[in-house]
Amino acid sequence: MKYLITGACGFIGSNFADYVLSHEDNAEVLNIDKHTAICNNFLELKYYDDPRYTEIVMDLGATEKFSTYYWVDQDNLPDIIIHFAAESHVDRSCEDVLPFISSNVTATMNLMNFAIKHDIPIVYVSTDEVYGSLKLTDEPFTENSPINPRNPYSATKASGEFLVKSLANASNFWKYAITRCSNNFGRLQDNTKLIPVCIKKLIEGEPIPVYGKGEQVRDWIHVLDHCTAVHSVAMCLLNNDLPYHEFNVGADNEWTNLDIAHKLCGIIGVPRDKGIQFVDDPRGSAHDFRYAIDSGRISEIGWSPKMTHPFYNTLSETVDWYKNYSNWIC
Repeated sequence: MKYLITGACGFIGSNFADYVLSHEDNAEVLNIDKHTAICNNFLELKYYDDPRYTEIVMDLGATEKFSTYYWVDQDNLPDIIIHFAAESHVDRSCEDVLPFISSNVTATMNLMNFAIKHDIPIVYVSTDEVYGSLKLTDEPFTENSPINPRNPYSATKASGEFLVKSLANASNFWKYAITRCSNNFGRLQDNTKLIPVCIKKLIEGEPIPVYGKGEQVRDWIHVLDHCTAVHSVAMCLLNNDLPYHEFNVGADNEWTNLDIAHKLCGIIGVPRDKGIQFVDDPRGSAHDFRYAIDSGRISEIGWSPKMTHPFYNTLSETVDWYKNYSNWIC
């Protein structure tokens, strides 16, 4: 079983590749990653002498380089493509959208063309942010909700989705799936995201910068639950047993940013009045107020979250990991 996994030096991609290699004796993983500033070297350290793992540094947005690389040979094709690689920082997308177009749109187009040409199933890993924002009283998004991105990052992920679907339709190629996940947490997440930022600040004796009043709401899912969801979708896709092409992946675990800050203060042992500092939100409405998704559809193929709950326990385990292993983040 040969996996082509893009972005497996990133947070979710590295966890997924490790999950596959740890649970499937006959798995082979080809990791294609651009090696940006937020990469990690976890797989390189763990599998440096394992012939099942190969890592290639490549910018998938560079069409000419991607299309001529050696593994495109018909005798060395992957069985499935899992496309994690993406630029994902909202604030950075507001400052300069061009890298996001290259990574999230052009690279997706290149992979889809490759998948179609060689008839290889592909899973495009998207985000719940493509749906836009919810009010507190709104029902969670379903797969039939309108796509309504509200910042450049989510707009490029939505564009990637539209490319996948339109290229598939134009080519009569139906071996694809799109997953839209809620906010992930766990080991190996880079230090630009909320939970790692909070942990780092508190450990270093600094207060957590909380935007506004910290009222923004997110559904949090453990990264390994996300990995098992993507794996379940991929296996059904390989077996021609997917009832749908699009799946929401959430854990029904909504918390405000202030809730997260309070929990982390309690875990690390910092008084709230010393551990939290309210600051102005530099991007305002570019940061959506609430994300919540209905994961009923993916439960139909037998998936449910196993790691996320109880949330306080898995959050505590995440803190312990960052205390001991944060050197794995480049």
